[in-house]
Amino acid sequence: VPTCGVCTGLGQACTGNQCVCPMPSEAEFCAASAVECGPHAGTDSCGQARNIAECGPCGAGETCQLGMCVPLVGCGNGICDFGEVQSCVVDCPTRPIRIAAGSRHTCAMLGNGNLRCWGQNNRGQFGNGNTSPSPTPVTTLFTGATGISAGGRYTLVRRAADVLAAGLNFRGQLGDGTTTDRSTPVNVSGLLVAVSAQAGLGEHSCAVLSDGTVACWGRNFLGQLGDGTTTEALVPRTVPSIAGATAVAVGVQHTCAVVGGSVRCWGGGGSGELGNGGTSNSSVPVNVTLANASAVAAGNEHSCAMTSAGEVHCWGAGASGQIGDGARLPRTTPTRVPGVVATQIVAGADFACALLSDRTAVCWGDNSSGQLGDGTFLNRASPVAVSGLTDIHQLSAGDLHTCAALLDGTTRCWGESMNGQLGEGSVVDQPLPVQPTGL
Repeated sequence: VPTCGVCTGLGQACTGNQCVCPMPSEAEFCAASAVECGPHAGTDSCGQARNIAECGPCGAGETCQLGMCVPLVGCGNGICDFGEVQSCVVDCPTRPIRIAAGSRHTCAMLGNGNLRCWGQNNRGQFGNGNTSPSPTPVTTLFTGATGISAGGRYTLVRRAADVLAAGLNFRGQLGDGTTTDRSTPVNVSGLLVAVSAQAGLGEHSCAVLSDGTVACWGRNFLGQLGDGTTTEALVPRTVPSIAGATAVAVGVQHTCAVVGGSVRCWGGGGSGELGNGGTSNSSVPVNVTLANASAVAAGNEHSCAMTSAGEVHCWGAGASGQIGDGARLPRTTPTRVPGVVATQIVAGADFACALLSDRTAVCWGDNSSGQLGDGTFLNRASPVAVSGLTDIHQLSAGDLHTCAALLDGTTRCWGESMNGQLGEGSVVDQPLPVQPTGL
């Protein structure tokens, strides 16, 4: 441009022998000494440095755009926006990101790694230093949690470098080498590299380790520890024939694991819950005839697995409809739950639930306490929708109640509430989802 030389400012043009912004509104906005110009609508016309100068300091959760302090959108804005609870801890430190339903208590893991628990606490399963029950969430002594599991009157918490436990320990299910109940968290002996840790609704526990092996501990009278014996273990004991495991599920008296896309189960098998076509117990893992498995769940005397395509198959006891195939019959091999394509499966005592791709849930089986969430107390042999619940992130099933963590950072529970395990302050069973107080 002969009369200006080279205009070095972004977007400037030569007008009247001067390098200026091509639009007066931008020139006015950028001030007389502007060296940056650009599209005015919807973008920062002057650049971040000049905007900061024009705005001055912005408040928490704000940024300077077009000379004005406006709310910062997304992670880091100090607001727990919808869907952020799972991905932006800095904005959602006190919101629940996972929930775990046990036999008669429930715990929620917050974004900051702390736990809130409610319901029965007679064995110290809250891990808060006492044995007082609470029908609403209370603070615990668990910290740094990266995973939680609630079982039969005890709780396991996985952390980055160890696993903690609290509650009932009569059979050694806390894994600390003793049979002493603990109301304050103790370390599970030797578990430093656990990928997951699962508390059973009975009295044994298992974990998947980072090398793909599985370790179990606690009660073993039916071989549910999978080590070829029926002797109890007060500390974790490796399941010898399991390698390459990606998931483990702990039932009341049996255990199942996903290994290389297949399912293997061990322990009590009197109702066909081991899925190998028989009804015998086994103290070593047996093969389940199911391919492409990605997840597994274990209840009282039934089991369910999900395939990589989202199909759900169940086997074992069926009198309450917990197989989900429309009948009320036992099945000794995997049986497809018709019409269900899931992203997560969970099993309670005698029922099961699945999270669907549209973030709703269906449940089937025993509904004596309203744990299916369909507004009735009628057992269902086929899946029914959990009424009025959407935007579910994660499900958990206890003995007779079910809970969900939602994408908006809240939780819901339904079913039995005799011990206040629904968390809303009452001890009345609820066949529809209710919100625990403050969560």
